[in-house]
Amino acid sequence: MRPSSPVLLAALAAVACDPTPPEPLEVAPPSAAEARQPSFLVITLDTTRADALTPYGAPDGLTPTASRLAREGFRFTRAYTVTPLTIPAHSTLHTGLWPTRHGVRDNGDHFLADGAVTLAEQLKDAGYSTMASVGAEVTSRHWGFAQGFDAYFDDMGEAADTERSRWRVERPGKEVVDDASKWLAERSTEAPFFAWVHLFDAHHPYAPVEPGLSPGNPYFAEVGHADRQIGRLVDQLEASGQLDHTWIFMLADHGEGLGSHGEAAHGVLLYDDTTWIPFLVRPPSGSGGHTMDFPTTIADVAPTVLGLAGLPMPEAVDGANLAPWLRDPTTDAKVLYTRAVYMESLYGWLHYGWAPQRAIVDPRYKLIDSTRPELYASDDRGERSNIAATHEPVVDALRSHVDKMAERMTPVVDATGDTQLDPAQAAQLEALGYMTGGTVDTTHVPFRGDLEDPVSRMPVLRRTEDIRMALQADDLPRARALAEALLEREPGFDQVRSQLVTILQQMGEADAALALVEEMDRQQPSSSSRFALARAHLARRDVDGALVLLQEAIDRDPFRAEIWTVYLQTLFASKQPDRFRSELDRAATHLDGHALIEGFRGVAALADGDPSTAEPLLESAHARSSELPMVRHALATIRIQQGRLTEAEELLKSELAHHPGAVPAEQALIAVYGQQSRWTDQLQVIERLATRLPAEPRLVTTHAHALLRLDRPEEALAVTRVCEGMQPVFPDCVGMAAEALAALGRMDEADAAAKRAAELRASR
Repeated sequence: MRPSSPVLLAALAAVACDPTPPEPLEVAPPSAAEARQPSFLVITLDTTRADALTPYGAPDGLTPTASRLAREGFRFTRAYTVTPLTIPAHSTLHTGLWPTRHGVRDNGDHFLADGAVTLAEQLKDAGYSTMASVGAEVTSRHWGFAQGFDAYFDDMGEAADTERSRWRVERPGKEVVDDASKWLAERSTEAPFFAWVHLFDAHHPYAPVEPGLSPGNPYFAEVGHADRQIGRLVDQLEASGQLDHTWIFMLADHGEGLGSHGEAAHGVLLYDDTTWIPFLVRPPSGSGGHTMDFPTTIADVAPTVLGLAGLPMPEAVDGANLAPWLRDPTTDAKVLYTRAVYMESLYGWLHYGWAPQRAIVDPRYKLIDSTRPELYASDDRGERSNIAATHEPVVDALRSHVDKMAERMTPVVDATGDTQLDPAQAAQLEALGYMTGGTVDTTHVPFRGDLEDPVSRMPVLRRTEDIRMALQADDLPRARALAEALLEREPGFDQVRSQLVTILQQMGEADAALALVEEMDRQQPSSSSRFALARAHLARRDVDGALVLLQEAIDRDPFRAEIWTVYLQTLFASKQPDRFRSELDRAATHLDGHALIEGFRGVAALADGDPSTAEPLLESAHARSSELPMVRHALATIRIQQGRLTEAEELLKSELAHHPGAVPAEQALIAVYGQQSRWTDQLQVIERLATRLPAEPRLVTTHAHALLRLDRPEEALAVTRVCEGMQPVFPDCVGMAAEALAALGRMDEADAAAKRAAELRASR
């Protein structure tokens, strides 16, 4: 770009960056042709660069659905996210607020509280039926996104807990679309609908279902597959006649670095690789092919949908209502060619201590405002030429403008809530590359301080990426070596210490992991550290100490289902029924609708001797989540009572596969094998259990009984000798010794043992 004079540059900047927000146009109510209230389908493609879609430069044929929407609607060429992180970006999508206003500024630090006014709530209040189907933990209901939705499909099922696998945090796009498709097919067509569909397929690690879509480029292949899944929904709407009444929005929450500017993934830097997003809108008429070049943002979605629905705007909204231009593309857009859109990244500051970044985009420039300002012309899509040094008046004007924007970004009261993560939740986010930390006060962010420039720290970030990828590949020794090497060079890297805790736990080095957790808990107590300590106490059979720590973890974050699971399970196993029931009721106030509540209510009903009430609760919970402890065991108990031993066996074996070492399930399986006279199978379980438990009379007796049935009397007699050291002596065990002696032909000893067993029984 040819340098301009400083005077001209200052004048252009003043025009482009008027800090006074433009007055919105009056939104006309729907026309007679739109007498029927329109429906809305909003699609977010996670981690999808704009240039990964054909309408923005990707190869022809890669994304046919996106191409159709662009051909039949509107393509916004300068659309941006508000931050390259999923949770805060979607918080803006649902509220129309900048991150500083809704308060969710990082993955895992906050969630949208009940005080937030979401788009779904406003449409539901206006008579819309509402549904969301999402593809990842980072868009689950935990983050407050379910507000206003009649149906919210976010159950990761078995995927939620599969170790070191992308499927623990993601539902494949096909499953997401299947849920949405079924809801659309079954819903009443009397009311208009609002549907949000989120596909996570393009997120790293890239494991394309259809690699042939882009041979040699698995990321593009993932994007192409997601596009085809969305195409199924568009085709369904068309076939059912609903497309003629539906606005379709297709956009991304953020992009992906793919190595550009040194960033492999996303989250730290604000270059277009991760912040420029696709934004396509198809009107019900399907008449389009329009290109809109003014700056837009993900914050515009909520007010635009409300405008198209003819509904009033909430008192607090930062995005622009684009409805006038979508209804009539010839509408004068001067008002939008004076706007500037905002974005930020606190990730490097919160997690690594590097300088935070914020950026502002106006019609001519993009300024990245950090320790070292970077200015790029709007036509420099690769952002290769930083012209800040030759355009100082523009830099000054844009910095002044972003300062004035920041002054107006006052938090919305009650829109956000604090959250802290348990180890499983943290591990899920770490599996995605979002290492998590404690909640930090973000009232004063040092955007122009003297912290290290995050661009210069990309080599270190790449080393953390290497650790995560080694974990995803299940290469624990390599992950550990990388983490320890990095900590030698960067000893203050707390997030890498968190990764190392996970690695050590998975390698079975519990003491070393615990030492790290205790150190981290001393420095910054959190729900995560308290939960980890509680589990360590349980491993040492300190139930009382564990319950105290679990209660503290819940007090810090009452929305973590895994903490509640361990807490309630511990209360039940420690025979505290009243406390178990009262705490289950408390859990239900925070986890309403969660399978955990239904399953544990079934367990409680069975414990009360009410299998008819327990059975449907247990069956439903098991169908919804196969990871809940005790549910399969309780259901197996009912199957045993019904004489359905084969089903009981399968349930118990499944329980042990998901929760190895579940002693009650192993004991129940021993009883099932005994009823079936399957002595060899029974003996295998007994011997496995005996290596972990102290000698217990009933187990010893059953062990000896199985050996006798397998014609191994000498071994049975040796097992019963354990009883002699028990106080009180268990009579059935002595009786089993008598049987073993008789089988060995030692009749006098057998008679004496039988007599003693009878005396022991009589004395009880």
